[in-house]
Amino acid sequence: MGKNNKFFRNKAVLTVISLVCVLGILLSCIIFTGIILDCINVEEPISYTAKNKVGYTVLYDDPDGYFSYDEFSGTGEIQKFLQQYTEEITVWNEFTLNTSESLKFSYTYTARANLIWSEAGNGRSRLNYRETKYYYPAPNLAGSKETDTFEIKSDVLFTEDGRLHIDLQEWIDEYNEFAYSVTGVSMTGRLEIDFEVSVWNSNGTLNKTVTNGIIIPLTDKTYYIEYKNSNGSVVTIEDSFPPRNVHFPTFIETAVFVVIMIALITLLVVSCRRLFTDPDEYKRNINHITRKYYNDIVMIKSKYVMPNTAIEVDNFKELLKFSQNLSKPIVCAESSQATAFYILCDDVMYKYEIAKPVSKPRQTPPELRPQPPAKPAEPGKPAEKLIDLSKLVNEKKLNDNEKPLEPKNPRIS
Repeated sequence: MGKNNKFFRNKAVLTVISLVCVLGILLSCIIFTGIILDCINVEEPISYTAKNKVGYTVLYDDPDGYFSYDEFSGTGEIQKFLQQYTEEITVWNEFTLNTSESLKFSYTYTARANLIWSEAGNGRSRLNYRETKYYYPAPNLAGSKETDTFEIKSDVLFTEDGRLHIDLQEWIDEYNEFAYSVTGVSMTGRLEIDFEVSVWNSNGTLNKTVTNGIIIPLTDKTYYIEYKNSNGSVVTIEDSFPPRNVHFPTFIETAVFVVIMIALITLLVVSCRRLFTDPDEYKRNINHITRKYYNDIVMIKSKYVMPNTAIEVDNFKELLKFSQNLSKPIVCAESSQATAFYILCDDVMYKYEIAKPVSKPRQTPPELRPQPPAKPAEPGKPAEKLIDLSKLVNEKKLNDNEKPLEPKNPRIS
């Protein structure tokens, strides 16, 4: 245990341990930062273009012959028609969505006809009656896709030729039936055809509704068809949004990081304290007291003289209580045997001493100690034999299988 304690107080070992801890903390922070950055994946903004296009064709039967007028085959001028020669109006719709990358989204598609009657002179701001008719068995068509190009046409709603067929005379008759029931009020009526597409994704970054359609007057004998969009037959929306896929590190990843950081920081603190702490316990105790109670201690260089009466306390905190109760400073003085903290009050000393460690003298083996000189032989007795150190060394060498040393100036026994 003592050897291990000395090993872990070696400055070189403590320095290596501290550097390893610092590198471990930096590496752990870098790895965990990488995990967080991988969790927060911010990509380039996704751009998209949504277009809702509508068109119509008027089937016309006038005295000069039957013909079909398509808006895109005209000269671009406003084309007027007579109600009495209009046989049928067909309307078609096309929606496209193009994104810069594949995207998962949901959509709904709705086609409806709105018969709107309003009081004459109030325009479209005041609606007295509104009747809506949805086309297709359900009010809308819904679904989801994951693609970068999406297209939906009105033929998903109208199975014959992909067009919405409007019998204009049928709608005029329905309007007249209501108008005759209202007396004393001048009414105007119109038919609005709407195609509405809504697209959105799960995180709400994409959420758009694009509507387009046409307006057909029902009270004008000579009429022309208007687009609901002021820009014409095409409604275009161009926009972008930043996709953000955010999730957090798992519980296990976080727990492992916290445990490793606590262990490394604890080991770093312990090693640094040992590295910068004096290995001498006596000096550590003195430094601890003088640093912690710096304002309560007066340091002197001269040695103290013991008074007639001295009271020794068990620890420095007890001495500090005496100092506070007696309002006397604590004096610190050093002697050859100890460092003393004391208070003098009326020729009475209250002291706390920390003894200096006593160094043990180095022991010399008995066989290597100097021998006393041989006593001269008394008459009739042999002389005292002296121990030949060279022989002892040779015997030691022989035991270790080495060549014996030749003695120098051997003594004659």
